[in-house]
Amino acid sequence: MLASDYSIEINERQGHRWLWRLRWVQAAGLFAGSLAAHSFVHVQLPWGVIAFVLAILLASNAVIHPGARFLGSGRRREVAIMALLVLDLVLLTVVLFFTGGAHNPFTMLYLLLIVLAVMLLRPSAAWFLVALTVVAFILLFGSPHRLMSHAGEALCHDMDFHLRGMVLGLAVGGAGVVYFVSSLTRALAARRREVEALRTRMAEQGKVVELSAVAATVAHEVATPLGTIAVIGRDLELFGCASASAGDIREDARLIREAVASCQKSLHWLSGRASGLEEADIQVVSAALFYDQLNSFLNSDERTRLRYEPTGAGAVRASLRELVMSVAILIRNSLDASADRQIVDLIWEGGAEAVSIHVRDTGSGMDAEVLEKAKQPFFTTKSPDQGLGLGLYLVDVFCQRFDGSLDLTSKPGSGTGATLSLPKAS
Repeated sequence: MLASDYSIEINERQGHRWLWRLRWVQAAGLFAGSLAAHSFVHVQLPWGVIAFVLAILLASNAVIHPGARFLGSGRRREVAIMALLVLDLVLLTVVLFFTGGAHNPFTMLYLLLIVLAVMLLRPSAAWFLVALTVVAFILLFGSPHRLMSHAGEALCHDMDFHLRGMVLGLAVGGAGVVYFVSSLTRALAARRREVEALRTRMAEQGKVVELSAVAATVAHEVATPLGTIAVIGRDLELFGCASASAGDIREDARLIREAVASCQKSLHWLSGRASGLEEADIQVVSAALFYDQLNSFLNSDERTRLRYEPTGAGAVRASLRELVMSVAILIRNSLDASADRQIVDLIWEGGAEAVSIHVRDTGSGMDAEVLEKAKQPFFTTKSPDQGLGLGLYLVDVFCQRFDGSLDLTSKPGSGTGATLSLPKAS
C-alpha cells in the first residue's frame, strides 16, 4: 500500500469512528434532553416519534460501526459516512417537524451536520448535504405542530421562551462542533505523523535494498582474492615451520588467516543479507548460544580486550547471524574508540519484556552533535580507509526489523555505551 493510500484510508476510518461516537452522544442527548424538557420546562412531546428516532439511530449505529467487515475501505466507507449523515439529517428533521417545526430553537443543530459534512466528505458530497439541509429546513415551515406546555399553552409565540431556547441550542450545537472538530483534528494529526513515519521507513528500506545490492557485488568480487590470500597464508605458515625464524613467520601467518577468516564470515553474512536467506536463520537465541557464536566470530585480539561472562537471563527470537554481526559491529566500534589494551564490557541483561545487550567502553566518547548523527547512513568520524559509516545504521535497521531499538549514550572523554534491545522470546 502506498503511503498516500494509507493516509486516505486512515482519514476515512478515523472520521467514521468519531462520527459513530458522536451518534451515541446524540442518542443520549436526545433521550436526556427530552426528559429534561418534559420535567423541567413542561413541554408536551411526541414520545412515539422520539422513541422511533432513537430506535433508528441506535440500530444504524450498531450495524454501520467502524469495524464492520462489509465496509472495507475506500468508496464503501465513504458511502457509509454519507448515508449516516443523510440519515441523521432526516431523523433531526422528523424530530423538529413534530416539535414546533422552524420555531424550534434546536434547528441550530443543522449547522453541526454541515460541519460534519465539510470535515468528513468530499466537497461535492458536502455541497449536496448542504442543499438537503436547506430543503429540510424549508419543510419545517410547513409543520402544523406547535410546542405546547402541559397546561395547553402555545410556547412558540413566547419570544422569551424562544430566545432562551436559542441560547441552549447554540450551546449544544457549539459544544458538538468544538468537540468533534478538535477531537478529529488531533486524531488526524496523529495519523499524519504515522504516515510520515511510514514514508521515512519506506525510504530507509529502499536504502537497505540498494545496500544489499552493493553487498552482493562486494561479496562476489572480494571472495576470490580472499581465497587466494588464505592459500598464501597457509603456505607461509608451512614455510615458517622449516625456517630459522619460524616463530615470527608462523605468528604472521596466523594473523593473516584470522583476518581472512573474519572477512570471509562478513562476506558470508553480506551474501545472505543480500539474497534474503537470513529469514531461515531466525530462531530463539539464548545468551549461551549468542556468546558461543560471537566468540568464534571475533579474532584473538578482540576476544582478549572483551570482558564478559557467557551467562544471562532470557532469550530473543531473531536472526542469530545478524544479531552476532550487529553486536560485533558495536564491539569493534568501541575497540576502535578506545586506547590500546583498554577493555570493553559486554553484558547480556534479561528484563521482564525485553533482553538488552550492553556494549560499554571508556574511550574518547562523542559530543551531542556527533551522537545525534551517529546512526545516520554514511556518517563517520573515521578516516575514509577505516569505514563507510554504515555500521550503526545497519545495527539500527536490524533492531527495527525485530521490533527492538538501539540506544546510544556518550560524553566526550567518558566513553560510549550502546544498548541493543529486543523483545523477549515467549
